[in-house]
Amino acid sequence: MTNKVSISICILTINRVDNLIKCICSFYEQIENNFDFEIIILSNGSSFTSYSKITELYNQFENIKIIKCDTNIGLSKGRNVLAEKAQKEWLFFLDDDAFLGTPYFLKTLQEFINEQPEIGAIACNIIELKIPGKYYLPFSRKILNKMDLSKPCKCSYFLGGAHLIKSNLFKSIQGYNDLLFFSGEELDISYKIIDNNEIIWFHPELLVVHDKSEIKSITKSDRKKYELRNKIYLNHKYLPLKYSLISDIIWVIKEIYSGLSFIDTLKAIKDGAKLSSPKTILSTEAIKYLKKYHGRLYY
Repeated sequence: MTNKVSISICILTINRVDNLIKCICSFYEQIENNFDFEIIILSNGSSFTSYSKITELYNQFENIKIIKCDTNIGLSKGRNVLAEKAQKEWLFFLDDDAFLGTPYFLKTLQEFINEQPEIGAIACNIIELKIPGKYYLPFSRKILNKMDLSKPCKCSYFLGGAHLIKSNLFKSIQGYNDLLFFSGEELDISYKIIDNNEIIWFHPELLVVHDKSEIKSITKSDRKKYELRNKIYLNHKYLPLKYSLISDIIWVIKEIYSGLSFIDTLKAIKDGAKLSSPKTILSTEAIKYLKKYHGRLYY
């Protein structure tokens, strides 16, 4: 018999009510009596009209909490706010423009948690709805053809669009890093999970569909600046020198090639290096874990 699993479903949303409803419905279509859950929604700077529609969810669904924030406080801080209100054993962070991709998702999740006691976090298998064959996986492209992704395996990070973290672990490592605002926050917390001697698992049958919305919460230019700034931050904060320097060079070239201006590149490098103090370099055991499970050391 599968034991009851206790999960807080945490959703950050901004002006995407239709996507949000689709996301929530995908849970209620398969929730059974042995599933102990709550759904917590943070309206992260949504318009008055969108927020009014979100509050109507109280009349449509049970076990829902809604939090209002007048301004966009970013992914990291938003997820921390959600976690503060959560009361269950597991935190399931899910983007508002995503939904469960199989009718047995929750059953598979409960069985896996019951069968595998050594879990700190779980990376879901994310597929892009509008781009056939496009998957978001916690592995680099160069090693995918060497891996058997038909069964659960250990990994070194997760994609933010759909992942689970134990609540007590989340609190002990002080959650997401508010400094990052956007981009790199999943890698930051993954490093902290691994440095805390916990294991991250990838499960191929925990399929989540990303229905990419046309509504943007951040501009393309700002996205690139945050990407580089935060990667510089992560490299200098956590990685030994030989890894951080190579990764810095790779990412600077990548962002300049993709269109980031020279001035913005210099500013991102400066800001990232400044934010990374004080350093908390990963332990020797954490580095070994990253090497063994295809971790983010050079890219």
